[in-house]
Amino acid sequence: MWKGSNKFFRSGPWNGIGFSGALALMHSPVFGLNFVYNKDELYYKFNPRDKSVFSMIVLNKTSNLREQLTWSETTQTWNKLSYVPRDHCDSYGLCGAYGNCITTQLPICQCLEGFKPKSAGYGDWSQGCVRNKSLNYSKLDGFIKFNALKWPDATHSWVNTSMNLRQCREKCLENPSCTAYSNLDIRGGGNGCAI
Repeated sequence: MWKGSNKFFRSGPWNGIGFSGALALMHSPVFGLNFVYNKDELYYKFNPRDKSVFSMIVLNKTSNLREQLTWSETTQTWNKLSYVPRDHCDSYGLCGAYGNCITTQLPICQCLEGFKPKSAGYGDWSQGCVRNKSLNYSKLDGFIKFNALKWPDATHSWVNTSMNLRQCREKCLENPSCTAYSNLDIRGGGNGCAI
């Protein structure tokens, strides 16, 4: 989502179950999700589990929220089922490169293992984090496993739907500018590759 020319919210990419890092965009008891990605088309839609439920999604300019509303016959009003952004950590790029936002920590921005804040002060995390020591690229390099992170902005990503995780790691190690890899789809043990 944008405010003028500035991005202010994004979900993570589709991971086979939902959008990573966006709990409000995951499956719900009211709606199932359908995401189609193939050579011909790319789309995402909500499938109501109960056809009697009326729902709409709106971009609320007043509150700067993307809201999913359901109609209540009893009260004759629209009720908010879900919304994004949900908290300060949903702010686009808040912690910068190699930063991780944790709402229960102070400061809420933390650097990933092996990194330190780029700026001297803790007030501005937009510059993100830098490595504690520089890498001398080698195919013998390894990776640290992280769980439950929102994937970075996918603007500069490469994907392959048929690779397994081992092949994905090897592909990443072949490219000195590759800094991370992951499965595209986490269902059933995972498949596909994103670097």
